[in-house]
Amino acid sequence: MKVVIIFIMAMFFPGILHGATTYIDECTPSNVQSAHDSASDGDTIQLRCNTSGPGTWTSGVTITKAVTISGQGPSSTQITRGISDSTPIFLISPTSDKNIRITGIHFYTEQTSFQVAIGVSGNSYGLKNVRIDNNKFTNGDLNIRIYGYAYPLIDNNTFINTEIPIHIKGDNESGWNRPIQPGSQNAVYIENNSFYIGDYPTCAADAVIYVDSQDGGSRQVIRWNNFTSECTYTNTETTPCSGSSCFAQITNDHGNAPWETGDRGVVMTEAYNNQITLYGSGQVFCARGGVQIIHSNTVNVGSGGLSRFLYIYEEDTGSSPYLQDQVTNSFIWNNTITGSYSSLIYNSDPTVVRENYEYFLAAPAASGQGYTKWGSVLPGDTGDKGGTNGEFVSGASAFYPYTIYTCPHPLTGLTGVCNASIAGTDGYNWQAQRRMNNINAIGVRFN
Repeated sequence: MKVVIIFIMAMFFPGILHGATTYIDECTPSNVQSAHDSASDGDTIQLRCNTSGPGTWTSGVTITKAVTISGQGPSSTQITRGISDSTPIFLISPTSDKNIRITGIHFYTEQTSFQVAIGVSGNSYGLKNVRIDNNKFTNGDLNIRIYGYAYPLIDNNTFINTEIPIHIKGDNESGWNRPIQPGSQNAVYIENNSFYIGDYPTCAADAVIYVDSQDGGSRQVIRWNNFTSECTYTNTETTPCSGSSCFAQITNDHGNAPWETGDRGVVMTEAYNNQITLYGSGQVFCARGGVQIIHSNTVNVGSGGLSRFLYIYEEDTGSSPYLQDQVTNSFIWNNTITGSYSSLIYNSDPTVVRENYEYFLAAPAASGQGYTKWGSVLPGDTGDKGGTNGEFVSGASAFYPYTIYTCPHPLTGLTGVCNASIAGTDGYNWQAQRRMNNINAIGVRFN
């Protein structure tokens, strides 16, 4: 290992303070951990080893400081996972909110179950300045796993044949007691990523390409990503799947049916402007609880067919029609489906999750919709939402006027815009992409 001091200006690299860079040529876990432990906030640890350099890691690295861990790009820097349990390769676990970044690394595993590449663990302070970007994840299960009060940015990564690329578990009661307000910074942001699944072993798994917010008061925004599933076979290698036997959903948002004592359901999912290409699937989105704001997605369905765009499956406790953490104050609109599908929405319990009460097939409006209280707590307020849902109040919707959060996310440092009329990664940071295309075409920059 050798150390070179450089200065990085925060104005050019948001989320990174100026500091020293440590170059590591022998990328073992102990060398990386040692470099981290010797670093100061704002430093960068640069992995200079090539794909044969890091070898197989049998232990992980814990990150508690405001540092950047940077490879030389996924095509040059690969870490192969050899850890026998669910210990992450990198565990981000500071004692306060810090600017932490992991970028430019290929995480590879031959294993499938609970093989975590990056873990993010928040606490009462909340993590809102963590960025995971420009990495590649091949194979494995739960590649990025988020626990507690943590709202990282996950952007510009590639996921290939991963069973559950991103798993999110919030901080339960505390997550529900904070204001529920779409279009704010307070969520895990998943943007400008590419998810691809295409070979049999992963197609046969319980989940294919989804972001799994299992439970625990999580909040997530999924936008301007590309999701592609070419899975033709699911349960066997010889029988093509059809409709619901094709399992290629994007989200799986659970209610409060407890996996562990004290678990709460998902608080909120926003999913918009994603490009989704499927051979077939039972559903694209699965909502078992929480606020669902799903709009402006483009879905292309192959010959396997699609049973429904959104599956509403009630998974909460309480007295009907107001159950704790149930799907409510939700809006589904302006989604485009090309190909064969049976229904836009399948609602397994329409007496509890009622159209034009708990969910609307329209954008939030100033009148004619209304909202459901959480007990006595209004949408957007701070307070105990531990009881069952309360009364329905007619009039304006819960989240009118609705606007999306800044795109690209401020942590990227990008100054372009995201084009609401173009789904997927092509619409992300659209002005900058168009400007770069002009430069590439004729060698002249157009401002």
